[in-house]
Parts: sequence; C-alpha cells; structure tokens
Amino acid sequence: MRTYLCGEMRTYLLSTVAAAALLAATSAHAQDATWLLNPGSGSFNTATNWNPAVVPTNTAIFGASNTTSISFQPFTTTSIGTLQFNPDAPAYTFATAPNLSTSISVTGAGIVNNSSNAPTFIVGNQANIFFRGSSTAGNATIITNAGGLTGFVDSASGGNARFITLAGGAFDMTSLSSGVMTAGSIEGAGTFSLGSNQLIVGSNNLSTTVSGVIRGTGGALVKVGSGTLTLGRQQQLYGGHRRRRCP
Repeated sequence: MRTYLCGEMRTYLLSTVAAAALLAATSAHAQDATWLLNPGSGSFNTATNWNPAVVPTNTAIFGASNTTSISFQPFTTTSIGTLQFNPDAPAYTFATAPNLSTSISVTGAGIVNNSSNAPTFIVGNQANIFFRGSSTAGNATIITNAGGLTGFVDSASGGNARFITLAGGAFDMTSLSSGVMTAGSIEGAGTFSLGSNQLIVGSNNLSTTVSGVIRGTGGALVKVGSGTLTLGRQQQLYGGHRRRRCP
C-alpha cells in the first residue's frame, strides 16, 4: 500500500476526477441511437424518441418509423457524426424551427443512405447546417430558405446531393481546405459562394437552373453529367467536363 502525502493525495484525486470526466465526455461523444418506430414526437433532441433513450452524437440510425418529419431544437447546436438510413427507411424530412436560431453540425461520415428514399433537409431563416471534417451530404436534398445557410469546411463534400438554395439563402464553401468538392446539382435564386475552390456539379444528372449569384475569387464551377445547368444571363453548361471561372 502506498502512503500519500496531502499534496499527493489532492493531485491524485484531481487527476482521477479529471480522467473520469474525460471518459464520460468521450463516451457521450460516441453515442449511437436508433429512431423509434413510434416516437412520442418528431423532436430529434428528445432522448425518449431514441433507442437507447439518449440523443445520439455519433451515429443516428433511421429505419422504419411512423414519424418521418423530424425537427431540430432551436437556440442550440445539434452535433451529429453520421445520419445513417437503413434499407427499410422511408423518406425522412428534417427541418429547423421557423425563424428561430438553429445550428446543425455534421462531423463524421455525414449522410449515409442505404435506402431507396433520399432524405430532405430544410434549413430555415436564422438556421444553418455545416458539414465538417470529411463528412458528406450523400444523396440528400437540401433546401436552404431565405436567411438560412448551408456550409462546408475542412474536407467536407456535397457528395451527390441536390442543393436548392432559394432567394436570400446561402450555400458557402469558402472555408473548404481541400480546394475542391462535388455536389449532385445546384439550383435556385440564392447565393453560391465558392471562394477559391472548385465545385464539380452534375453527377445526379438533373437539369437545373441557377438564377442567383455564383461568386468567388479564383474559384471554378465544373459541370459533369448528362443534365443541363442553366446559369443567369442565359449561360449554359451541358454534359461533359465544362468549366466556368467565377468572377
């Protein structure tokens, strides 16, 4: 048995408490949970809607459910690593609270869809969704309304997602560190900010129109796929690898 001096004992206890707190924090950040078949509400941030009864921070798993319209809690940041949709998942819709400050941070694999139904995310006024790390938007449809923001940082990607950015809404990849990313398609009257990065669009083969602004310094928009991308001022990019420099 070791005998501790008072100072040693205090240091030991503080170290033990700190280690326990770190372990608890690490465990909390690694929590997986599955959305229930019959949840009590459509709130993502209500623990009793999940199995186990805890709001997931690592992987949120979605399968069959009678509640497919899900909302995020306002005045807070919901941080989630992966949103995983199993083969039996119906078409889910996720939305922020109307006109209330709401933040969503996707930090892990991002949106992983193993079903035949693409999820939809609606980013409203005073709300934002950020894809961080190496996360991807998968094949989701992301609608950004006026006053909303969809952003990408680090080496995140738009994957094969459809981005509908309405007038007053913003799509921003200026803080991307990888220099290039993909998106299935872009459309709408909002603002698309590329910065100095390259955006490769068209992999979902949809024909879309961007009547808003595409801007950046040294950035580039590259069109691929079989769909038609119609830009403002009647500029058009068809299938193949066409490039348009941002002004």
